[in-house]
Amino acid sequence: MGNFRDALRTQRWDDHRYYHHSRINQTLHLVSAVSFLFSYVMIFKDPAISALAGWLVAMTTRQTGHFFFEPKDYDVVNRATHEYKEEIKVGYNLRRKVVLLTIWALAPLPLYFDPSYFGLFAPAADKTGFVRQVAMIWLALGIGGPRQGRSDRPGLGNQNPHRSVSRHQALPQGAVCAFAGRADRSGHRPPPLG
Repeated sequence: MGNFRDALRTQRWDDHRYYHHSRINQTLHLVSAVSFLFSYVMIFKDPAISALAGWLVAMTTRQTGHFFFEPKDYDVVNRATHEYKEEIKVGYNLRRKVVLLTIWALAPLPLYFDPSYFGLFAPAADKTGFVRQVAMIWLALGIGGPRQGRSDRPGLGNQNPHRSVSRHQALPQGAVCAFAGRADRSGHRPPPLG
């Protein structure tokens, strides 16, 4: 369990230092976090409202920050290219987020052609019922939707999830010297940036 916590700590640190430089993005993440808290409370009272808050407010503000306000050029502070950061990202990097958001946007489309959504719903009587059905589809997507498993990248997709990930395979050639002491960070956590 200790190795799992170390790996999680490393992943969280990477996410923080690589993807949260912009103050606008940080502010949007605060709005997103508050919206997610609201969503978590509402899931017990009204799951449809929870899904709407989670997908329409929390996810859109969070992803807007990443897509439009985070710099995509060379990261001088961390001495890493955008491509390197995308390659080592555990979970949803920008490419996988595009796939997820496309699935999210298209998931309600069958309601247009089949108001029962393949027999899962009674056809909506009004616009409010339709919106609630869309919300329930999004809730199902959020709970059981696509999982981010990567087995096509050697050294990353087939790793034991209970130990730190060695990322020396993913280092861009120009960054090898800069990251020489940090390729395997299983016991090393860099100090916070000032």
